[in-house]
Amino acid sequence: MKKNKKVVRYRKPIKINIGIIIFGIILIYIIFNIFSYITRKHISVYEVQQGTIATNHTYRGLILRNEEIITSDGDGYLTYFLKDGSKAGAKTPVYSIDSSGNISSQIASAKEEDNLLTEENYQELEDSVRSFTNTFSSQNFYAIYSFKDEMTAQLMEIQNVNALEQIGSDAASGNFSVYYAQTPGVVVYYIDGYENASVDSLTPEMFDENQYQKTNLKEQEQIQGGAPVYKVITDENWNIVFQISDSLAEKLKDDNTVEIMFKDDGNKVWAYYNILKIGEDSYLNLQLRTSMLRFANQRFIDIELLIDDAQGLKIPNTAIAKKSFFTVPKEYFVKGGDSNSKGLIISSKGKKGVDSDFVTPTIFYKKDDMYYIDDELVDAGTVIKKPDSNETYTIKETKDLKGVYNINKGYAVFKQIDILYQNEEYSVLKKGTDYGISLYDHIALEGDSIEENDLVH
Repeated sequence: MKKNKKVVRYRKPIKINIGIIIFGIILIYIIFNIFSYITRKHISVYEVQQGTIATNHTYRGLILRNEEIITSDGDGYLTYFLKDGSKAGAKTPVYSIDSSGNISSQIASAKEEDNLLTEENYQELEDSVRSFTNTFSSQNFYAIYSFKDEMTAQLMEIQNVNALEQIGSDAASGNFSVYYAQTPGVVVYYIDGYENASVDSLTPEMFDENQYQKTNLKEQEQIQGGAPVYKVITDENWNIVFQISDSLAEKLKDDNTVEIMFKDDGNKVWAYYNILKIGEDSYLNLQLRTSMLRFANQRFIDIELLIDDAQGLKIPNTAIAKKSFFTVPKEYFVKGGDSNSKGLIISSKGKKGVDSDFVTPTIFYKKDDMYYIDDELVDAGTVIKKPDSNETYTIKETKDLKGVYNINKGYAVFKQIDILYQNEEYSVLKKGTDYGISLYDHIALEGDSIEENDLVH
């Protein structure tokens, strides 16, 4: 009997590894989430805070004064007797002219003698030094150089007057004449071409210090008749004019006084002001009644406006976006429909072809007699009817608004903003505006990266 040698291979049953299946599902889920995260729109969130913008309100201004140039009455060698920036009365000797040069040489020789200064003169110089040291601050170190010039001028004045008295009768010759102040005021020894300038005659070019030229009259040893010998400032009233931004001009427009600080010495004063237009730019014209004497030798001056920093809701400028809205007269809105919200009665439907004859668009802003609405429920060409009237209005006019996207509810809603002040990085907004944002609201940090109704994950 033959044996059956046919062998049938045993097939093992398929075993399902639950662990691998679960691992695969988890892997697919992770890959899907990574892909979704990479491809979805990422919105950075910023929480609105209350804050200020510290602003540097330091400016360099042009000084305008009532100035009169005095010319020489003769030819010859020139000697000054009055300190630069000193007040002069009608009998104050200011300068002398020596046509021969003999008296001027004697004055110069007399100034070299050790006994020319009196005890009273030394006391006067000592008082000047003490006054300076009592008010000196290391933060204004450059004031030392100005003080040195003032002391040199004061010493020159004393020496010249004492030398003239020492010469005595020799100075009475016909070749030597002493000239007294013609007009009471403050005597200065420079000219620069701005003596006849006024607020009404200013041009933008006059503020360019690169073009400014100043002539020191004290450098003259000889002078011709009719040449400028000094000038006198005849009035304590003076002006400082400088360019400001349009935003600062807007901030200052409702007032007329401001406190300022002179950067040279740190002193503070109040000044009246008005805003000028020179060319296309805004300028501030400060009108002062004190402190003119301290800056009689300057045409340009550094000052700081001591005004309050803007306070309100502080946001980064990156959050600010623009959006276009339809403008609709307020009288076309009426309460109705299924809610108490204000809506519009549709008379003729535009391209949107709205299903209802009454729509309640979201109001984003109101200004004057107009409401600002978007194109969610209406579009250009939609005709609306005025309540209780046959008058109609065709929606077509648009205006741009600045605003931010509020994301408190998980989706983007545009909110208009009222900017009080702005620098390169931040803006300070007015608080409590209608249809605006509030403290601690969450807004999109990048306003240009989001649109109305976008979901925020």
